[in-house]
Amino acid sequence: MAAKVFSDAGGNWSSNGAWVGGSPAGAIDTVTATGTSGNITIDVPSACTSIILTNYVGILTFNATLTVGGTVTFVSGMGTIAGTSDLICTVGTTLTSGTKVLSGGLQLQGTNQTFTLGDNWSITGVLNFNGTTGTVIGCTAVKTITVAGGLTVGVTVTVNSTNTPAISMTGGSWTGTGILRVNLELKGTITLLSGTLYYDTKTLTYTSGVITITGNTISVGTNVTFNTSGMNWNNITTTGGTGFTFTLSSALNATGTFTCTTTGTVTMFGNYAVSVAALTMICTGSLQLYGNWTVSGALTMSDTGACGISNYAGQSPTLQAASCTFTTGTGYYTISIVAITITGSTTVSASITLNGTGTWHTAGASWGAYTFGGSISFYVTGGTFSGSGTFGSYLYFAGGTVTCSGTLTVSAATINWTSGTVVAPTTLVCTANPLTLTTDPIQWNSVTLPSATITLNSLLTATGTLTLPNSGNVTFVGSYGFTCGTFTNTALTNSARTYTFVHGVTYTVTGTISVSGNASVSLTLISDHATLKAIITVQRGATQDIGFVTATRIDSSAGQVVYDYHGTVTTCLNWNTAIGAPATVAFTFA
Repeated sequence: MAAKVFSDAGGNWSSNGAWVGGSPAGAIDTVTATGTSGNITIDVPSACTSIILTNYVGILTFNATLTVGGTVTFVSGMGTIAGTSDLICTVGTTLTSGTKVLSGGLQLQGTNQTFTLGDNWSITGVLNFNGTTGTVIGCTAVKTITVAGGLTVGVTVTVNSTNTPAISMTGGSWTGTGILRVNLELKGTITLLSGTLYYDTKTLTYTSGVITITGNTISVGTNVTFNTSGMNWNNITTTGGTGFTFTLSSALNATGTFTCTTTGTVTMFGNYAVSVAALTMICTGSLQLYGNWTVSGALTMSDTGACGISNYAGQSPTLQAASCTFTTGTGYYTISIVAITITGSTTVSASITLNGTGTWHTAGASWGAYTFGGSISFYVTGGTFSGSGTFGSYLYFAGGTVTCSGTLTVSAATINWTSGTVVAPTTLVCTANPLTLTTDPIQWNSVTLPSATITLNSLLTATGTLTLPNSGNVTFVGSYGFTCGTFTNTALTNSARTYTFVHGVTYTVTGTISVSGNASVSLTLISDHATLKAIITVQRGATQDIGFVTATRIDSSAGQVVYDYHGTVTTCLNWNTAIGAPATVAFTFA
């Protein structure tokens, strides 16, 4: 190794005359200069172990690359740095710019090298992290690399744990498959190239300029802070095997999809609005929200394990999306924010469970032959509500015009109407015990009720058939009864059954009453009060098919006489057991 010094004559790096002693520096030599050294042009790819130009006042021109395996020191008193070729640093050491602008690019290479910034750097070309493994940037105080020509991240780039250097990108393209973990500022006309960029751990800030994002995805895998109000991202993806905090210091906007694939909880910390074109949850963790979210397109939830959207402690965020699709079977989803509002329809294409403490508002829902279960409060605000499978969430009809289609099998413990118009040319099959119905003014076509305690908090209307079961007892409670076209029960097959009605409450049959036991299995219709009667009114003109019924404390005086073949009548009004015909023959009494 030799110490090489620029000559007073200067010239091309490769020329003997440019060097004191008459031979150019090589890869194992150190390079210095004197106050009288001439201008030097790097004319061919060259190398040295260090270049320290403490006394230099000449011009250094990069017409070819210079590879340095050690310290780089430029000084403010030297002339300009010219040329467009790169300075390549391969061994971690201190890099000092002396406030000079590097007119070419800077490549930081090597294996697990730490490069310490002695001062701020300004680079006209590309800052390229293209070592064989990770690169560390350090500094003794806060230092910044300002890069105008672009940023290429080929390896994982981190910072010294005790210091906070930063990169300010003022132009060019950001590209590369490595992970950048250095504070980054976007400030200029910048292109985020098509593909995926990886950024996390530090703070990413947008200050000004035009950012081109076509086809780009920014991927985040550990704690990170975004302060990017005023710019749009395209796609944003969270990844990783554990949860982390995604801190927002301003509003976050994306013209593409925000995709959460993280195992664990991704906490979107910071009370700022988030606006994205689509939100996709394909994780076994949770997206925890602090501020409100607006999704202009679809919310897609797809996982075979546990997945959810929750609120940050003490906050009340909301999420609005144009539509929602659940796409993976046996998923368990937890929704624990104030409200998710789907302005379009919710589609379930797999059996799922939807639990939580929040509410789900949707303009329509369809679940096909799948089970849509869970304990969340589900508000239907319009559209079509249909599915041949079982619907299991707490159900509210809450505005707009809702059209129910087909047979609705509902295992939810409550079904409520709060506002809007419900068109229900359908059969409602309820299976929950206990069951609470508050559905007036909905007029169902037919209703099948379970063996259960059934609370009617408003009038239940079935223009077609209201069917009670053969598999167990039914107890009505609440202050309201029902009105139906046909009142019937499925045939009793094993033991006696009792249907208990509320005293003083009216239950009206307009077309046909067809309830019966048989010679070996009796059916009891009874009031819930020891002395007061329930009111079952069979309107005039309705047909009857009643037999083997034990009627106790039933008042039917407001309608036609009720004839009970082989029945037992105790303390009833307008009941008669005198007719001698089998219960399989229907009678009409005007």
